[in-house]
Amino acid sequence: MTTGEDTVTDPVCGMQVDPDAGKPNEIWQGQSFHFCSDGCHDKFNGDPYFYASGNIQRKKDVAEGETDYTCPMHPEIVQKGPGACPICGMALEPITATGDEKNEELEDFTRRMWISAAAAVPLVILTMGPFVGFLVSFRCAVLGQRPHPSVKPVWGRFSSERSGSVAPFDRGSGLQLSPQNALKRPVAPRQGAKDRCT
Repeated sequence: MTTGEDTVTDPVCGMQVDPDAGKPNEIWQGQSFHFCSDGCHDKFNGDPYFYASGNIQRKKDVAEGETDYTCPMHPEIVQKGPGACPICGMALEPITATGDEKNEELEDFTRRMWISAAAAVPLVILTMGPFVGFLVSFRCAVLGQRPHPSVKPVWGRFSSERSGSVAPFDRGSGLQLSPQNALKRPVAPRQGAKDRCT
């Protein structure tokens, strides 16, 4: 880490340090590191690999400029800053990951999960109600269930439907059939089920 004949670079703060000035130093994995102060020495000892590997400089470079983000499924999509892939709707990920940025994909999926879970609550009440003494007529239950199975696949597939491409949300046949069945069932319920429940 020598930058001149008489100085070396502090791996924590980047300052030039004279190795003969009596400043703190550390030997880690056979390599000698010199520090400008006890504070930098303590930081290094807290996570020596982070500082010795040069990750601190990469983190600074990412923080100083806008990071390029790409889609994990479509690497040809590259843009400055986070966002959604225009092809499949997945959250873009940083090309140079520092480990400290927000996980946009996790936040997006978590939001979709909670909205889908909230939409499922009335469906659970309508379908499980008779088993706990909450009775509704068959026709009312079927009509009440009609919109709910569509919420999850439509919410999950919105971005890919808009762009007209297949996304991970579309790959399960259940997601594709659920909205169709939800629309057909109230119109033509099974006769046996109708006779039992009315």
